[in-house]
Amino acid sequence: MSLCSDGSTDESESSEEEELITWRYQKSAKHGANVCFKPEVVIEQPNKQRKQIGVQNNLTFKFVRSSTGLIRNILSAYGFKEAREASNDYNLMWLNSHVKPYSLRNLMDFQRVNHFPRSYELTRKNLLARNVERMAQNKNAKLFDFCPKSYMMPGQYQDFCHAAAREKGPWIVKPQASSRGRGIFLVNSPSQVPLDDSTMVCRYIHNPLLIDGFKFDVRLYVAVTCYDPLIIYLYEEGMARFATIKYETSLKSIKNQWMHLTNYSINKKNPEFVRCEDAEQEDYGNKWTLGALLRYLRDDGIDTAALMSRIEQVVIKTIISVEGQIAAACKTFVPFRGNCAELYGFDVLIDDTLKPWILEVNLSPSLATDAPLDLKLKSHVIADFLNLMGVESVDPLSRRSKDARLTHAYNLGRSTKSGVSAPSSGQYDTSSLSPDDVKLLRWVQDQNERRGGFLRIFPRADTWANYGALLEYKTHTNELLASRLFKETYRPYSSVVRNKFNERTESSRFVRYEERLDPLDKTKKKKKRKRPKKKKDKTSAAENFVENDDYEDEDFPATQIETISISSQQSIPTVSSGTSTRRPEKSENEGKTKHVKKSVENSEIYRSIKEAQKKKTEDRSHKTETKVPCVNLSQKVTDYSSQMELVTKKILSEAGSLSQIEAREAFVTYLRRLQLRFLNAANEKIRDTNITQMDLVCRFLRKASSNLQNPMEINIPTAESGIPVLQRKRILGDLLVEFIARYEGDTEIMLANNPVFSDVVDRPLFQKFCMSCKESEVEEILTKYTTENKSASVFLGAK
Repeated sequence: MSLCSDGSTDESESSEEEELITWRYQKSAKHGANVCFKPEVVIEQPNKQRKQIGVQNNLTFKFVRSSTGLIRNILSAYGFKEAREASNDYNLMWLNSHVKPYSLRNLMDFQRVNHFPRSYELTRKNLLARNVERMAQNKNAKLFDFCPKSYMMPGQYQDFCHAAAREKGPWIVKPQASSRGRGIFLVNSPSQVPLDDSTMVCRYIHNPLLIDGFKFDVRLYVAVTCYDPLIIYLYEEGMARFATIKYETSLKSIKNQWMHLTNYSINKKNPEFVRCEDAEQEDYGNKWTLGALLRYLRDDGIDTAALMSRIEQVVIKTIISVEGQIAAACKTFVPFRGNCAELYGFDVLIDDTLKPWILEVNLSPSLATDAPLDLKLKSHVIADFLNLMGVESVDPLSRRSKDARLTHAYNLGRSTKSGVSAPSSGQYDTSSLSPDDVKLLRWVQDQNERRGGFLRIFPRADTWANYGALLEYKTHTNELLASRLFKETYRPYSSVVRNKFNERTESSRFVRYEERLDPLDKTKKKKKRKRPKKKKDKTSAAENFVENDDYEDEDFPATQIETISISSQQSIPTVSSGTSTRRPEKSENEGKTKHVKKSVENSEIYRSIKEAQKKKTEDRSHKTETKVPCVNLSQKVTDYSSQMELVTKKILSEAGSLSQIEAREAFVTYLRRLQLRFLNAANEKIRDTNITQMDLVCRFLRKASSNLQNPMEINIPTAESGIPVLQRKRILGDLLVEFIARYEGDTEIMLANNPVFSDVVDRPLFQKFCMSCKESEVEEILTKYTTENKSASVFLGAK
C-alpha cells in the first residue's frame, strides 16, 4: 500500500508532516483510491490541493433526513459537493434514520451508505431486549445477562407486576423508540406505570459505580463494517457522561432526573452543569473522555484491562444477538459487501462490581460539538470511520455512463461479492481458495489497514474461540476468516463456548483505551514530537512492547503493527482524583494558575472533585511503610484500592473459615490467572525452559477432571511427542478454559442446592476480590485454606 502526499503549500514543513491524502492499494482502473480523511481539517484553513481530490473526481455526498455540520465540514474540506436528496449519483449517502431497503438495491460498488437494513433490531429498545432475551433462552443465559430485565407495556403488565412483587426497588420507564433521555422516569410501584403508551419498564441498576459520589455512563463508538462475515470495531476513545447531582438511593430522590439520568441533553439544563472549555483537559466537568476515566480508575487500583475486556465482550454479544436478521437482510437488499457500514453509539453503565450493562444502542450517535472536547473526539471518530468505510475517489457520473449495470440476478444473493478488486501481490496461499474468497480476505486486510483509532474486536483469535459458536447466520465466510487469520488456534465455530468471565487481560492492547487523542491543532503535535524522549527504565516490564491490535493476525503485513513505548514513569499512577493518571508533559502554560469561573467553582461536582484531590494528596504525603495493626472493614473506606487491600488481608487472615463455595470460587480465580499466563506466554512466544509447572497442571487436570459431574477427556501431548513447548502451553490453556467452565457449572449446582457463605467478608466484597486479586494472593489463600482444613478435596470435590 502506497500513500500519496498532499504537497503542502507551506514549504517550510518537513516531509514527515505532509498530509496524506489517499490510499492507493488497487491497480485496477475500475476502482479509485480511497480518500484519506484527517480530523484536523475541521479547524484548518481551506487547502486548495486537498480540495482538488473532490473537484477533479466530481465527488458528491447527500444527506437524507439529516444535516450534520461536522460531516459536511469534513467532506467539504476534501472538495465533496452536496447532491440533492433525490439524486442517485453520489459517493456517500448519510442518514440519521433507518435506511429504506429498496433504496439499496441499485447501489454501485463504489457507493457507501452509513446504515445496514434492519438495524432497528439493534437500536430499538424493545427489539434489542427481545433479541438478547431470545439468545439467553436459546444459547446460554449466563452469557446474555448484560441487559436489565425488561417488560413491554401494556402487553406484559401482569408479568411486570409479578416481578415487582418479588423484587422490591425502583424500575425505570422508557419509551420504546426515543433518544436523548426523552420520556424517561423512575417508579417504585406498578401503579405508577402508564398503560396508554407503548413503553418499556426495565429493572433499574441501583448500584452504579460512582466517581466522587456521581453516577455516570459511557458512550462507546462501535463500527460494524460487515455482517457476513461479521466484523466489529470499537473506537479507542469514548465519552463518560456524569450526572450533576450526587447519587442517593432514598425514595425522595426518585424523581430527580439530574441524579439518576446521565444524558447530556438533560443535565446541561442544570445550573450545576460544568462545561469544559479546554479540549486537552479530558477529565474536567461533567464530560470526561473514556481514557481519562480509565486512568482515574486505574489510579484507584481497578484492573482497567479486565474492565475493558468485559466491555468488549458485551458489545460483541449484543451485536451477535441481531447478526442473523441483519445479515439476511443484507443478502437480500445489498448488492456489494462494501456498500454499507454503520457507526453505533453504545451506552454502557458500570456497576460497583465492575460489571458492564448495555443500556441502549443508538442508531445515529449525536455528532453535536457543543464543547471543544466533543469536537476533538467526534472529529477523530468520523474521520476514522469514513476511512474504515473506504470512500473511493470515483466520479459517479462518468462511472455510471461507462460501466454497464450488473444484472439484478447476478448481484443479489452473492454474499461473497466484495466490490474490491484484488491487489497484484498476495499475502495468502490462494491455491485452495475461490476468487471471491481471495477478494474477501484482501478486502478485510485493506480495511484493517485503514482502521485508524478503531480496534477490531471481532473476529480475533480469543473472541472467535469464545463466541464463534453463537453466530446464527452460519456461512462459510466467517469460517474462512477465522481459519485464515488464526491458523494455530482455529477451531470450527469454536467447539467450546467460553464462560463470560474468561477474560484475557492483554495489557499491551488495552492500553490503547487509556491513551490520549492527538490534538486537532497541528502546532501542538509538532511541539509534542520535538520533546525529548524520557529515559527508559530497563527494569520496567511494561516498556517498549509491540502492540498489534489484531492479535494473532499472522497474515496481516507488518506495516499495520504499531510500536508503543511506555516509560516506567507512565506505567505508575501519579495524579490524584479528578485528573489524568498520566503525568502531563510540560507546556508553556505550565505553572500558571487556571482561572475558574465563579459559577463553576461553586458547583457541587467541582467542589467534590477538588475535595477528593486534596484528600488523596494528603493521604499520599502521609503514607508510611508501617503495617496495619488490625483489619477493620466496618469503617467506611472511599478509596477502592485501600478497600481491596483491607479485604485481601481479612480473607488471608481467616482463609480457613471460607465456605466450600467461596473456596471453589477462589480456586477458579487461581485457575484463570494460570490459564491467562499460559496463553499469554504462548501467544507472545515467551520461551520458558522450566516446564515443571506445566507437568503439575497436566497431572492435576487428569486427576481433577474425574471429579466433575460431566468428566472431561484429557488428551495432553507429552514432552516426548515432539510438539513445541509454546503449542503445548496453548493446548493446556484451552483445556483449562473448558475445565473451568464445567467446574463453575458444578459450583452453580451447589449454590442452588445449598447457598452457604462464611462471614469473613460480605459477598459483594468477596466477588470484587476474586475479580481484582493477584495470582500470588489467591494462591496464598488457597494454601492456607488447604492446610487448615487438612485436605484439598473440600474445594476440588470428590465423587
